[in-house]
Amino acid sequence: MESININKFLNLENQNQLTNRITSKPEPQPDNFVSIDVDKIDLRTARKIATAIKKASKSNPDLIIKQKVNSKSVPLAWLQAQIKHRLELAPEIVAPIIRELAPTAFTSVRENIQHSSIAKTGKRQVS
Repeated sequence: MESININKFLNLENQNQLTNRITSKPEPQPDNFVSIDVDKIDLRTARKIATAIKKASKSNPDLIIKQKVNSKSVPLAWLQAQIKHRLELAPEIVAPIIRELAPTAFTSVRENIQHSSIAKTGKRQVS
């Protein structure tokens, strides 16, 4: 008797979870949603971005990225991590700088869709 009630309860719980998954909607993204892939930025461009952020953020010294530590140049991965962190802190300052100096780091939703369709078919479709 008790096992039947437990089974009914489990079935109801599973059905509720399934309906919750179906009814929950992903967050809508605007048509012009753009993501920034900081890993596509090379060393020279990363240094230019760090310098531009330093010039643009005179009122906010927390945004400054040091390019030398102990008289040695910092590696690219460190600069990329710092740029990504500054982008999270102040996107209104950093994003336009990256857009100007490293346009290849930007990818739009439409480009991602095109890349995924190319990957699936293995061929580029001419339109």
